[in-house]
Amino acid sequence: MIWRVLFVMYDTLNRTIATIILEAVKTPRFKATERSTVNLLLGRKTAHDKKTIHQAEHYGALAFFDRVRLKGVIRSMIASELLEVTTVKRARVISVTARGESYLRDQSEPTVDVLTPSDPLRGPLFYELAMTRRQIASERMIMEDMVCTDAVLDILSKERPDSLEAMERTEGIPLGFPDMYGDRFLKDILEALAPDIVS
Repeated sequence: MIWRVLFVMYDTLNRTIATIILEAVKTPRFKATERSTVNLLLGRKTAHDKKTIHQAEHYGALAFFDRVRLKGVIRSMIASELLEVTTVKRARVISVTARGESYLRDQSEPTVDVLTPSDPLRGPLFYELAMTRRQIASERMIMEDMVCTDAVLDILSKERPDSLEAMERTEGIPLGFPDMYGDRFLKDILEALAPDIVS
């Protein structure tokens, strides 16, 4: 029963974040490049009319995200064809597709998972760690970025500390992270380090 509730919560979160981004891209008189959209959603000043940007409806709406993670979500939405990119005067401008418009209007349309990292340059360990982060976030009913950012997952998948002590000494790992969540992530790392069993 609890897993069904968590799934519904995650589904709702996915749809809400996608909706916020789609509506932000449609902000009137806003040149929606990836950078300006990220800045708008994080609540940072952008090249778009600095005097009035703070008046945009979605200014700072996703301020709890980190920049890299938010870029990843936007790229997932492009890959899912909710957004498209066109080049206008050397700038890569993002716009909402027909599918994105339909997604905004029709709540019965299946939810698109925009929160799962989709960077093909990241290896399988990164995705295992991302799934562990998602599970912890679901159990605690918090945002995934409140567990750790993608930058921390990148460090863990690259450095592959083999003990909690090694994790504590790893540069870039937040203070207290190994005590709170280290065991869970360490399990994934150790499984990745284990040699393949030859039958």
